[in-house]
Amino acid sequence: MTASGHILSVAEKPSVAKDISRLLSNGQSQSRRGPSTYNPIHSFPLKLHLPGHNGAQQYSMQFTSVLGHLLTLEFSPPYNGPWSSCSPSDLFQCPVQTLVIPGQEPVRDNISQAVRGAYALILWLDCDREGENIASEVASICRQIQPNIIVLRARFSAIIPQEMAKALTSLGPININLSDAVDARQEIDLRIGSAFTRFQTLSWATKFQGMPKVLSYGPCQFPTLGFIVERHLKIQNFVSQNFWNLSLTLSIPAQQGEHYRSPFSVYLL
Repeated sequence: MTASGHILSVAEKPSVAKDISRLLSNGQSQSRRGPSTYNPIHSFPLKLHLPGHNGAQQYSMQFTSVLGHLLTLEFSPPYNGPWSSCSPSDLFQCPVQTLVIPGQEPVRDNISQAVRGAYALILWLDCDREGENIASEVASICRQIQPNIIVLRARFSAIIPQEMAKALTSLGPININLSDAVDARQEIDLRIGSAFTRFQTLSWATKFQGMPKVLSYGPCQFPTLGFIVERHLKIQNFVSQNFWNLSLTLSIPAQQGEHYRSPFSVYLL
């Protein structure tokens, strides 16, 4: 029996979409270009048993990809305007909006076009927090076109036949908790980073010579700087040590010997 409507599958990278399509179609998939030059759409028939359905059915699979995150958070007007238009402290509570990342519009259009008329959406994004969040982004874009589309998550650890078969027989929902954790982290980074960057820049950048035009702050910057300083101090404080090697050579008539080397150091107290 052939089901009405096709299934749209989306991977996190074009190479992953290509490799999975090749495995699921036994190398018989057909490719075409859509709005995004770098994200072709691979087509092939696939017999599949979707959760909640009686038995397997034959579907037309359309397999494409994204290029990482599609959406980003930005402050809503007027807070995204000139820095002097509001107090930096306002950025902790002002409204934010979700926008397509500049340059990702062709990828969004590619998905929006491919999902038209689709019966189900299978998300083959990386199996980590970021992958779960990107899966949610793709699902939200697809639901704007197909509000009632069935959304399923495929989880796999390698692109090999066994893992593909396992993923297709264990399709489930998106882990919303993991996706929400990424959303929370992104909003915290935006609010804290923007508020303190504006505060520092407006307060100090013009009061000292040699200061940069933007004095940035970010929750990830200080841990990163800490790693850099720690490594620098280790190099600066490095004290050379003497090392020796022991060599043992065996000479036995009519036989070959082996020797073993092991570097070691001696600490003098």
